[in-house]
Amino acid sequence: MMYNCPKTAEHGELEVVGAFTGMHITGDEKFYRVRYCSHCAAYYFYVSMEATVSYGKNYFAFYIELTEDEARQMLSVMEKEEDDDQIERYLNDFDWNNQERWVERP
Repeated sequence: MMYNCPKTAEHGELEVVGAFTGMHITGDEKFYRVRYCSHCAAYYFYVSMEATVSYGKNYFAFYIELTEDEARQMLSVMEKEEDDDQIERYLNDFDWNNQERWVERP
């Protein structure tokens, strides 16, 4: 799936500059990606997953536009932290603490 710049599609596909795969409470993989648009110099935090539920599968994806400081901090945690549980806790907390900033991805 392509992830083009949400501000201007002509900027093309966003570059993945940080990635982590965690585990949702359902046992399904939850994908965390930090993507970057070199044209806008903008960072985006993408969260997506496909969850198996009793009636089938649900897919969700959203992103949060990051400030440069948020991106720098997030990338630092993703790159330097050796404990996967700590990384996932940080990313999940950021995700939930910023729900008002979620932009749903079609």
